[in-house]
Amino acid sequence: MTGAIAYFALILGCNSPAPEAAKVSPKIEKETTLHWELIGRVTPNLSRWPDAPPFEGGKAMIERCRERRPCAAERWRSENGDLFDVLLLERTLYFEDGRPPWPARWLSINGVLRSCMGDPLTIPPTDDPSGVRTLETSGDSATWAIHLSGSNSCGLVGQLRLDAQADTIDLDALRCESKKWFEGGKQCARAKKKAALAPQKVAK
Repeated sequence: MTGAIAYFALILGCNSPAPEAAKVSPKIEKETTLHWELIGRVTPNLSRWPDAPPFEGGKAMIERCRERRPCAAERWRSENGDLFDVLLLERTLYFEDGRPPWPARWLSINGVLRSCMGDPLTIPPTDDPSGVRTLETSGDSATWAIHLSGSNSCGLVGQLRLDAQADTIDLDALRCESKKWFEGGKQCARAKKKAALAPQKVAK
């Protein structure tokens, strides 16, 4: 009898469903962020501000602008040595390698911020001689980072970040006298801009 029980137990064990294999999630690799710097720039007119040096081919690029402004040919280099050339023509950036163009206008920059920044793609940004524009890319996304030193008429310091392909801006890292933009920084910048535009008294 014991042998029969063992036999049926063996049969039932063979017919039992096999344990389900453990599910393995596919490994998701994080997109690598590349940092780019401006290494060459050509414009129709000489700038009174420090600028990147001219580069070969830049003059031919700006000839396509004719009388339209703004106009600038730029060469960018990533930290791993990749290069791309782009033509800023009016409110669009056209790539020399044929990739889709990027917009060069952010309507979200308005009011006090517009009076302080003007065109954020100028060199230097605002009237800050130490201001720098850099680029960050990750996969299909791209972000312009406008670095400000505080040596400008609005006293802005930190970063203004712009989505390079959409009308989206990030003010989290922008300050005026250590005040965040939405926590007194806007009012601080307005006061400094007003003071900078006020007629200067001349001592007699």
